[in-house]
Amino acid sequence: MIKQSIAGIIVIDELVLIGKRLPQGQMGSKWEFPGGKVEKGETHKQALIREFTEEFMIDIDVGECIAKAEFSHNEDTVQLFAYEVFIKDIDNISWILTEHTDINWVTFDKISELDFVDSDLKLLVQIRNHYRL
Repeated sequence: MIKQSIAGIIVIDELVLIGKRLPQGQMGSKWEFPGGKVEKGETHKQALIREFTEEFMIDIDVGECIAKAEFSHNEDTVQLFAYEVFIKDIDNISWILTEHTDINWVTFDKISELDFVDSDLKLLVQIRNHYRL
């Protein structure tokens, strides 16, 4: 079965937003680009808006798709799409973490030093090329 997942990429001043997953599950306590599974009947944009609302309680705008990858997970093929994401009211943001224990703004070089989700690493070169970083 082919499934789809999305990742939201927020870059401000050459720093990218990452989140540290909750400890449970196969990828527990790993760093990732925020996002998740696309549910049946959802567009990628709708899925990203839902995920950012659920994970951080923030409002976003979704830009263009900037990276794509494919990987296997539990015998399923997963297509992963990364989109530019923009926080609507960055000056008045109040982060509420529901799916992460921590968030951080890091350089792209720092990602290789972290315990990062393998699937998201497949997007890294394309994302860096998009931002020319």
